[in-house]
Parts: sequence; structure tokens; C-alpha cells
Amino acid sequence: MSAPWIGRLTPDGHPICRLRVGPRAAQRDSLSLDAIVDTGFGGFVFLSRQQALRIGLVQLRTGDVVELANGSRCICEVCPGYVSLDRQTVRRGEITIVPASTEDVFVGMAFLHAFDLALIVGERFAALHDAGAVERFLRRAQHRRR
Repeated sequence: MSAPWIGRLTPDGHPICRLRVGPRAAQRDSLSLDAIVDTGFGGFVFLSRQQALRIGLVQLRTGDVVELANGSRCICEVCPGYVSLDRQTVRRGEITIVPASTEDVFVGMAFLHAFDLALIVGERFAALHDAGAVERFLRRAQHRRR
């Protein structure tokens, strides 16, 4: 992903990114979703069983007990899946599936690492950008301040 992806924020300030999730790398087999970027979630993608079935994801294995943001706990399933942010960039990762009926989709730190992205949040926007380019920019800016 060379150009930054410019997104939006939820009313309570959480960054949202638009992505496609599917059982195969081909985008024709995927579903477009809005996902909250959650840096407190260490996984790749987190979605409900209903969404997983709609996409056609098949359970790989039973995962761990996960504590949700609301304090409740549930046993999740994990399955392989593919995620893309644009037409050229697709990554495979483990998708965490929760039995709860939620429409919320989350991407976590494993997602940011898989795509090598930096999250930039402003007062009215969110952006995902190539992490290497952001690091080089920050190092140059820091060097100029000396």
C-alpha cells in the first residue's frame, strides 16, 4: 500500500478503516466491511459468527477464551482468511470469530504488522500509511530539530 488510506472516526473517536475480508485471496469472494482499528487487540481481524458465515469462512480451530471490551468472556473460534485494503495488497491471517451477535468488526496489531502500517489519528480523521515511510519522515523531522 503506497498511498495512505484516509479514513474516518466513529462519533466517540475510534478510527475506522474499510477493508475486504474473504476465505480466499480473490476479491470476488470477499465482503466489504468497516472495521475499528483497535490497538488494544493483538489479533488480525475480529468479527462475529454471523459475519463469518456470510463471508464463507470455515472454522480452523477453537481458540482461547477472550475478554471483550465490555468485560464479558467468550470462547472464540479461529480460521484463516484474507484481508485487502486495496486491489493490489492482500494478506492472509487468523481471523478471530466470536459467537456474540455484534456487527462490530475490529482489526488489531497483527493486522497493522501484516500490512506494515502506521496508524495516524487526527482530530477529524484517521490514516493508515506505510510504516517505513512514516518512520523515515519522523527521523528526518527529529534530525532537523537538533
